[in-house]
Order: sequence, then structure tokens, then C-alpha cells
Amino acid sequence: MLRFRAEWLFGLLMTVVVATQTLPAAADAPCGPGNRCEVSGGYYLASAPKDWDGVSPLPVIVYFHGWNGSPEGTFRNRAMVNGAHRRGALFVSP
Repeated sequence: MLRFRAEWLFGLLMTVVVATQTLPAAADAPCGPGNRCEVSGGYYLASAPKDWDGVSPLPVIVYFHGWNGSPEGTFRNRAMVNGAHRRGALFVSP
């Protein structure tokens, strides 16, 4: 049972990573903490550190909110998002 969960989680994380690298940005507003990144079946919010050059690979921290939560609610926890940025990581909340 634990192995199945680990494989499922790995697949989900890889989907998020691929989506963040292959989706084109909207013409008027790129997706990010203030703009939804639309994917089939939903959306996510993502935020990169301010000093990121937009090209270099980043580690990714994916935060899965609990039942009845939202990506927007996750991003209201600025200490968590800023902690990811201090570590040079992209913060993603589906």
C-alpha cells in the first residue's frame, strides 16, 4: 500500500513539474501567485524567488492543501512561501 502511494505521489509531482515548464503564459498575464495556471481538471498557483533568472532549473516545493482548502489560502501563508523562496525553490500549490 505504501509503495502504491509513493508511486502515485511521484506521478502527480512529475505532472505538476511538466505542467509548469510546458504551459504557455497567457498573453496578458502569466500564471503565478496572483494568476491561476489552468490545467485540465483544475488549476494551480506557482511563485518563483524574486532573483530567479527565468531559465535556470529550480527545486520545487509542492504544497497540497487539505480538504476544503485552496491554493489561494495556501499563498496567504507568506512565511511558508517566503521560506521556499529563501531556499531558492519554486513554490507550487495545486
